[in-house]
Amino acid sequence: MSEVDQKNLDTPMMRQFLEIKKQYPDDILFFRMGDFYEMFLEDAVYAARVLDIALTRRQDKVPMCGVPYHSMSQYVHPILEQGRRIAICEQLEDPAEAQGRIVRRGVTRILTPGSLFEEALIDGKDSRRLCGVTRGKAYWQLAIIEVATGQIWFDRKDDETMAEALAAFGIREWVALDAEAFTPPAAGILQTRRYPVNDEAFRARVLKDALQTKNLAIWELDVEEACALALALAYLREISPVLKMHWSSPQREYRRKSMILDASTLRTLEILASAEGKLNPSLMGLFAHCQTSAGSRLLAGWLSRPSADHAEIEGRHDAVEILAKHNAYRQLITAELQNVADLERVLTGLSNNPTVRHLGQVAATLKAIIRLQKIIDDNRMAPFLSRGWQDLREFPVELLQFLEEAILSENLPPLLDSRRFVKPGYMPLLDEFIELSQNAVKHLTDYEERQKTEHQINTLRVKHNNVLGYFIEISKGQANKAPEHFARRQTLTNAERYTTAELKELETKILSAEEEVLRIQKGVFEDIRGQVLAAADQLKLWAERLARLDVLLAYSHTAVIHRHVRPRMTTEKTLSAESLRHPVIEAYFRSEMFIPNDVHLNNTDRHLAIITGPNMAGKSTYIRQIGIMQIMAQAGAFVAATSATLPVVDRIFTRIGAQDRLSHGESTFYVEMAECARIFRNFTADSLILLDEVGRGTSTYDGISIAQAMIESLNDAKTGRPKTLFATHYSELAHLISQERGIAGLTVSVVEKDGHVVFMRKIVEGVAEKSFGIHVAQMAGMPKAVTERAAQILKDLEKKSGVIVTSGAAFAQPKTDGRKKKDTQEQAGLFG
Repeated sequence: MSEVDQKNLDTPMMRQFLEIKKQYPDDILFFRMGDFYEMFLEDAVYAARVLDIALTRRQDKVPMCGVPYHSMSQYVHPILEQGRRIAICEQLEDPAEAQGRIVRRGVTRILTPGSLFEEALIDGKDSRRLCGVTRGKAYWQLAIIEVATGQIWFDRKDDETMAEALAAFGIREWVALDAEAFTPPAAGILQTRRYPVNDEAFRARVLKDALQTKNLAIWELDVEEACALALALAYLREISPVLKMHWSSPQREYRRKSMILDASTLRTLEILASAEGKLNPSLMGLFAHCQTSAGSRLLAGWLSRPSADHAEIEGRHDAVEILAKHNAYRQLITAELQNVADLERVLTGLSNNPTVRHLGQVAATLKAIIRLQKIIDDNRMAPFLSRGWQDLREFPVELLQFLEEAILSENLPPLLDSRRFVKPGYMPLLDEFIELSQNAVKHLTDYEERQKTEHQINTLRVKHNNVLGYFIEISKGQANKAPEHFARRQTLTNAERYTTAELKELETKILSAEEEVLRIQKGVFEDIRGQVLAAADQLKLWAERLARLDVLLAYSHTAVIHRHVRPRMTTEKTLSAESLRHPVIEAYFRSEMFIPNDVHLNNTDRHLAIITGPNMAGKSTYIRQIGIMQIMAQAGAFVAATSATLPVVDRIFTRIGAQDRLSHGESTFYVEMAECARIFRNFTADSLILLDEVGRGTSTYDGISIAQAMIESLNDAKTGRPKTLFATHYSELAHLISQERGIAGLTVSVVEKDGHVVFMRKIVEGVAEKSFGIHVAQMAGMPKAVTERAAQILKDLEKKSGVIVTSGAAFAQPKTDGRKKKDTQEQAGLFG
């Protein structure tokens, strides 16, 4: 720093900035100055680049930039998405009070990717979670919290399966002890903290304070859960010291039966988002009929963590079936859910940034619950749907009565100010002040007319100025009629001015009416707010029921619109579907009719299907739609088929598509092999495995060898022979097809006539005869000269080899018991 620069930093304001910045060296400091958050020095250079705003200079030397405080929400996300934190430094006093000195400032909140709860900063459908992670006996103990809703989940993962937690929960931020050798999977930033969570006294103090309890026993936390949760909550208290929360009872995911989906599967099957990261087209987008934000969040949870509990799945299907069959029920429930607020986030808002409208949202939601309960009870809904709804003993009846008596049902002001939100008649004194505030002129006019009539003084007027306030003015000619209780205030040339005790009282009421309205309404607001927060546990219970109802309703809407059917869930190992369709492609891409296909797999005589066929013919779509069908069914939805009989699978593994991870120095082939290694280390007999073009990232012979070795391993009886779909260009693998070994051969039907090729998109038994690579090149717009030359080269290769060669791989028919020795020698010769 040069002497000139140092001189520019030696001002009261810059000294204050540098002192605060010293406490948060790694965070971007939003320094409040009037109506702006200003940034200086390196923070300013970074923020100007990331936010694409102007970088200026303070006193021509110090880099600075700023954003308006009232629109801060537009600027924080680009910084947070890069893994940086933002320290919000506020003015801690009114600048008018800082006479002759700099305004006191201090950091009141640190915004981080996983801890946002402010309504202005996050979309209601978005889930932002942070995770405290500690080392357990033979696993990582995870405590996942969502600050915006107060939800807590516990999970346990080993090194192999840690990435699954990221996929299932969308964790944005990890907090670990710095002594731990923990590397966060893929996404999310890592914070390391030296909190002594292994110390029982510290741990108990943090948990009791955060969970607002003196008795931790009611939370039933074991030591490992307590350590991880204390780590997360201690970090949360550090970054948001004034945050107040009402935490829900924790959900223990490691005890729950659920299908495991890793990030690769969610991404390649486009479950939560499309390949471009958008809602549409995706499976989540297909079900986007939820009426509430809480329903949308739960939908994402059900799709990313489908149930593996047979009874739970059947219960969801029962409910969807009832709703799908009765359009009238759906319409009634839809109308009521549109009146429902996001109770979990409302409770967080009431605890930290309360508004009057939060109270109105609670009242409207409780009224909607009463009406929904009647709809569900009157129509004898499925037990799963009506579970908990028929017993209103858990319902906060007294709170609803209080809200109905105390607050207006509509036109509530957004903020707590002098505008009325309390019902007329609830508090007579408040009514009087509001009436005075709103009708001050009328009251003064009435008082004036009353004095004129009573004392027969027609020149009497009630007036006001800044010196005397309100006063009575009477002309000189009638001043002698002024009664004795009129106290003279001022004598003018043509008039006399008076006041009375009644006028003084009226003036006091009028001038203080607005202040009194605000004071009284604040008291009423705090009283109601306290009662709402006291019922937080009950409200969270009903919030969960509303979200479940919303998701089931969305499932039923989708089933009716897209002609989905209820799958039959079986305890056997059979996976079978007739006329199965890809639900997302069918819904979003309607330029041509979708061709349905059948699938039949089990764990014995047909556990693995080798699928051959040209590019663009539909192999990848076929295997994707089978995986999507299984996820939809276990998430509780109906499926896009004419009929389906499905088992409950524990995991779906995919290896579809490929991309380099250059930032990690990893090639396409390495990534492919790494993902395949994870599959082969973790699959069980109850898994569903979807493999597409495995081995294409290396030489033909290496690729064929690896693919065959994988098939042989999956075919080993010791592995349980999991249901597998193996799409490949390597028709050399056809010799593995054997009914005795449970390996089927499938291909895509192709019609070729007069040089024209039509992909029929129909999956049939057999092996592809050609790859039609040149035809695909023509479709892609390859110049005619190139494709014609390719065709000539292909013919030359066929003459030299004596077999049909396409795309570097020879195609042969499957082996049969009567196969000639000559064929075997030709096949072997291709490998030579």
